[in-house]
Amino acid sequence: MANNQSPKRVVLITSCSVGGIGHYLALEFAKQGCEVYASARNTSKLATNLSELGIKSLDFDVTKDESVNAAIAHIYRESGHIDILVNNAGQDKMGPVVETEISGVRQLSESNFFSGVRMCQAVAPHMMDRRQGVIVNMGFSSGYTSLTWASYYAESKAALHSLSDTLRVELALFNVKVVLVPGIIKSNIDSAFNPERFLPANSRYALAFKDIKRMSAFMVNQSTQRRVVLITGCSAGGIGHYLALEFAKKGCKVYASARNTSKIDVSLQQVHGIESVELDITVDESVKAAVDRIIQESGHIDVLVNNAGQSCVGPAVETELLRVQQLFDSNFFGAVRLCQAVSPYMMDRRQGTIVNVGSVGGYVASPWIGYYGATKAALHSISDSLRIELSPFNVHVIVLAPGTIKTNIVDSQNDEPLVPENSRYNGAMDGIRAMAEFGKTSNPTPADQFASHIVPRILAKRPSAYLTYGRLAMATWAMYYVPCAVRDYLFGRKFGTAKLASELKAGLIA
Repeated sequence: MANNQSPKRVVLITSCSVGGIGHYLALEFAKQGCEVYASARNTSKLATNLSELGIKSLDFDVTKDESVNAAIAHIYRESGHIDILVNNAGQDKMGPVVETEISGVRQLSESNFFSGVRMCQAVAPHMMDRRQGVIVNMGFSSGYTSLTWASYYAESKAALHSLSDTLRVELALFNVKVVLVPGIIKSNIDSAFNPERFLPANSRYALAFKDIKRMSAFMVNQSTQRRVVLITGCSAGGIGHYLALEFAKKGCKVYASARNTSKIDVSLQQVHGIESVELDITVDESVKAAVDRIIQESGHIDVLVNNAGQSCVGPAVETELLRVQQLFDSNFFGAVRLCQAVSPYMMDRRQGTIVNVGSVGGYVASPWIGYYGATKAALHSISDSLRIELSPFNVHVIVLAPGTIKTNIVDSQNDEPLVPENSRYNGAMDGIRAMAEFGKTSNPTPADQFASHIVPRILAKRPSAYLTYGRLAMATWAMYYVPCAVRDYLFGRKFGTAKLASELKAGLIA
């Protein structure tokens, strides 16, 4: 018996790699006040912040007796007992029954079935002596009904289901409960798939290769109802960053992209299992490479969020045309490039959602951000056309028009001059600066609050064509219906054109 008996419920979970079932179970058990041991064969695959959350990392191999016994002994020395064992470790395998090497079948059974047996035999005696405990075996729906091309995986789960039924009866005498979780759960198990290895060389099933890949996609993606989301423009602190977090919280598999992935917060992957993707939306080859990678890894893309973009503040007649072209290439053509790359896959699957992040500035033109507003108005317009054209294929198109959101898009423009030297608009600099800083000074909506409001509406079965949310969003939208003369007067007072007009009229400015 250990010297220290933990007053908390002690939980041991196998296979807790970042982004998988075990990872999120560990987080949730910790939230419930349990003392959690999160294990993996290679602890480098565990989230780096587990210790900060009070979760203990444990390095052991569930396929080796010595490793399992050493790990269990370690837990008993530290905590005195184990209240809950979660047998989560496992792997998948696809391919024809008669052409799958027996060594591969044994390896699969060792991981999915015998490892569970090994853990139960190591932990159950202690639970039986204490007359309490819970063993959770992670199964799968194919343990009930075998699937073509996944028969050996189904066999290993069927064996685990059967054993769980027996254990439940045998251990009930000692007040030890056995729970089987046979449903279809979000997991990163698909990350180990290599479709080219489904069949051996010269396979008689070569003509069925597409069917096998389709079954893989069914098991990993469609059957799990785990939506795959690609978001552009996910630099730390921006809207994309918080959208990625919120989609992940909703159980989606998220790919967060940026032109420079070093600008993506490392915690997205290490803590939340979000994949980072290098993607320059202004380069065709970069877009193709990113989309190809996601399709190869996940089989499809359910939600595309075109969030990447730039801001631009300054007088319309004094902004260099090259800067305007760069702005359109990022804010408009970049989104079009992604739509054209992703929508064919959605059309073929007869499902998908494209979210184009516009702006309330696309509803109503304001001084000093004319080109930014023009890019967003163009994006709104093309979205309206796309919505109609893609509707026969059950692909939804949403315009997301944020109000003022607390984000780093304004900070990224700090080094850009607002007006050229000797500008005719120097007399309106206070108003131009006010527009440049409007996103900071208008009590903007926090980006995480914005994301938590928006994401459920994007994932709705019948999403709205337009989503507008954030500080001053509805007020700006309403300005569209205000007569131009009134609108121009209000904007002139707010952003300095009225003051400049008075000074010019009075001859105070040459």
